[in-house]
Amino acid sequence: MNKDHKFLLVEYDGWPYLELIIFPGIIKHSTMADLPGIKRVGAAGFVNTKKTGCYGQSDSLGIDSMPEWSTPVLRKLFEKE
Repeated sequence: MNKDHKFLLVEYDGWPYLELIIFPGIIKHSTMADLPGIKRVGAAGFVNTKKTGCYGQSDSLGIDSMPEWSTPVLRKLFEKE
């Protein structure tokens, strides 16, 4: 079993930006994608335990992690000010 966390890069209804949602690996991507307010999923995959990159794909959604988009968002989220 993969011990890394999963993520979705999503667009919410009425929100002009993509948001990164990180959640435990035991939860399916498709379960999180069904949360209220999510308009679309732009990328889905895994976040390594050091939170330095995104990789893989979601089997339940059939969507790639798109690391060229999702990794910079992840790094910005965890960068120190």
